[in-house]
Amino acid sequence: MLGAEKITKMRQSGYKPASVCIELSMPRVDWSRLLPSMSDNRMHVHIDADEARSPELLDLRFLNGIALVMVSGNNDESTENVARACIAAGARVVNAVFYDHTNPHRVDVAKALRIAPEGEKTVWPQ
Repeated sequence: MLGAEKITKMRQSGYKPASVCIELSMPRVDWSRLLPSMSDNRMHVHIDADEARSPELLDLRFLNGIALVMVSGNNDESTENVARACIAAGARVVNAVFYDHTNPHRVDVAKALRIAPEGEKTVWPQ
Protein backbone atom coordinates (compact mmCIF):
# COMPACT_ATOMS: atom_id res chain seq x y z
CA MET A 1 0.00 0.00 0.00
CA LEU A 2 1.68 3.17 -1.21
CA GLY A 3 0.92 6.61 0.22
CA ALA A 4 -0.53 5.58 3.58
CA GLU A 5 2.62 6.58 5.43
CA LYS A 6 2.25 10.20 4.28
CA ILE A 7 -1.29 10.38 5.65
CA THR A 8 -0.30 8.58 8.87
CA LYS A 9 2.44 11.15 9.48
CA MET A 10 -0.02 13.95 8.81
CA ARG A 11 -2.47 12.46 11.31
CA GLN A 12 0.29 12.05 13.92
CA SER A 13 1.09 15.76 13.48
CA GLY A 14 -2.50 16.63 14.38
CA TYR A 15 -3.82 17.28 10.87
CA LYS A 16 -6.56 15.44 9.05
CA PRO A 17 -7.30 15.58 5.32
CA ALA A 18 -10.92 16.19 4.35
CA SER A 19 -10.76 13.42 1.77
CA VAL A 20 -8.55 10.56 0.63
CA CYS A 21 -8.45 8.87 -2.79
CA ILE A 22 -7.66 5.16 -2.93
CA GLU A 23 -6.79 3.66 -6.28
CA LEU A 24 -6.65 -0.10 -6.74
CA SER A 25 -4.39 -1.62 -9.38
CA MET A 26 -6.23 -1.70 -12.70
CA PRO A 27 -5.22 -2.65 -16.24
CA ARG A 28 -3.91 0.22 -18.36
CA VAL A 29 -3.66 2.66 -15.44
CA ASP A 30 -0.22 1.87 -14.05
CA TRP A 31 0.30 5.63 -13.73
CA SER A 32 -1.93 5.49 -10.63
CA ARG A 33 1.04 3.97 -8.74
CA LEU A 34 2.75 7.37 -9.10
CA LEU A 35 -0.03 9.41 -7.48
CA PRO A 36 1.00 8.86 -3.83
CA SER A 37 4.51 10.18 -4.48
CA MET A 38 3.47 13.38 -6.25
CA SER A 39 4.34 16.45 -4.23
CA ASP A 40 0.95 18.10 -4.18
CA ASN A 41 -1.56 18.34 -1.37
CA ARG A 42 -3.89 15.62 -2.65
CA MET A 43 -4.02 12.50 -0.51
CA HIS A 44 -3.67 9.36 -2.66
CA VAL A 45 -3.18 5.76 -1.63
CA HIS A 46 -2.44 2.97 -4.10
CA ILE A 47 -3.37 -0.62 -3.25
CA ASP A 48 -1.95 -3.46 -5.32
CA ALA A 49 -4.23 -6.21 -6.64
CA ASP A 50 -2.90 -8.80 -4.16
CA GLU A 51 -3.55 -6.47 -1.22
CA ALA A 52 -7.05 -5.65 -2.50
CA ARG A 53 -8.00 -9.34 -2.39
CA SER A 54 -7.52 -9.31 1.41
CA PRO A 55 -8.52 -5.83 2.62
CA GLU A 56 -9.02 -7.15 6.17
CA LEU A 57 -5.21 -7.39 6.38
CA LEU A 58 -4.67 -3.73 5.44
CA ASP A 59 -3.96 -1.18 8.17
CA LEU A 60 -6.52 1.48 7.30
CA ARG A 61 -6.62 3.19 10.71
CA PHE A 62 -5.46 6.44 9.10
CA LEU A 63 -8.97 6.70 7.57
CA ASN A 64 -10.70 6.98 10.96
CA GLY A 65 -12.79 10.16 10.97
CA ILE A 66 -12.06 11.09 7.33
CA ALA A 67 -15.18 12.75 5.90
CA LEU A 68 -14.90 11.25 2.41
CA VAL A 69 -12.90 8.36 0.96
CA MET A 70 -13.07 7.76 -2.78
CA VAL A 71 -12.20 4.23 -3.93
CA SER A 72 -11.55 3.48 -7.62
CA GLY A 73 -11.06 -0.04 -8.88
CA ASN A 74 -12.05 -2.85 -11.18
CA ASN A 75 -15.63 -3.99 -11.52
CA ASP A 76 -15.19 -6.86 -9.09
CA GLU A 77 -15.65 -7.74 -5.45
CA SER A 78 -12.20 -6.48 -4.40
CA THR A 79 -13.26 -2.87 -4.99
CA GLU A 80 -16.38 -3.31 -2.91
CA ASN A 81 -14.47 -5.17 -0.18
CA VAL A 82 -11.90 -2.36 0.07
CA ALA A 83 -14.72 0.22 0.24
CA ARG A 84 -16.38 -1.70 3.07
CA ALA A 85 -13.03 -2.02 4.87
CA CYS A 86 -12.70 1.79 4.72
CA ILE A 87 -16.07 2.16 6.47
CA ALA A 88 -15.03 -0.44 9.04
CA ALA A 89 -11.84 1.58 9.65
CA GLY A 90 -13.93 4.65 10.52
CA ALA A 91 -14.33 6.62 7.29
CA ARG A 92 -17.59 8.58 7.40
CA VAL A 93 -18.58 8.17 3.73
CA VAL A 94 -17.06 6.06 0.96
CA ASN A 95 -17.75 6.62 -2.72
CA ALA A 96 -16.66 3.59 -4.75
CA VAL A 97 -16.39 3.69 -8.55
CA PHE A 98 -16.15 0.37 -10.39
CA TYR A 99 -14.48 0.46 -13.82
CA ASP A 100 -15.06 -1.96 -16.70
CA HIS A 101 -11.91 -2.67 -18.72
CA THR A 102 -13.34 -5.26 -21.12
CA ASN A 103 -13.36 -2.88 -24.10
CA PRO A 104 -9.73 -2.41 -25.24
CA HIS A 105 -10.51 1.07 -26.61
CA ARG A 106 -12.08 2.70 -23.57
CA VAL A 107 -12.70 2.39 -19.86
CA ASP A 108 -16.32 2.57 -18.75
CA VAL A 109 -17.85 3.20 -15.36
CA ALA A 110 -19.76 0.02 -14.55
CA LYS A 111 -21.29 1.27 -11.31
CA ALA A 112 -20.82 3.67 -8.44
CA LEU A 113 -21.73 3.00 -4.84
CA ARG A 114 -22.01 5.37 -1.87
CA ILE A 115 -21.54 3.69 1.50
CA ALA A 116 -22.09 5.35 4.86
CA PRO A 117 -22.83 4.01 8.35
CA GLU A 118 -26.49 4.92 7.77
CA GLY A 119 -26.73 2.76 4.66
CA GLU A 120 -25.67 2.48 1.06
CA LYS A 121 -26.97 3.55 -2.30
CA THR A 122 -26.06 2.66 -5.88
CA VAL A 123 -25.62 6.02 -7.59
CA TRP A 124 -24.65 4.71 -11.04
CA PRO A 125 -26.42 3.44 -13.00
CA GLN A 126 -29.54 5.08 -11.69
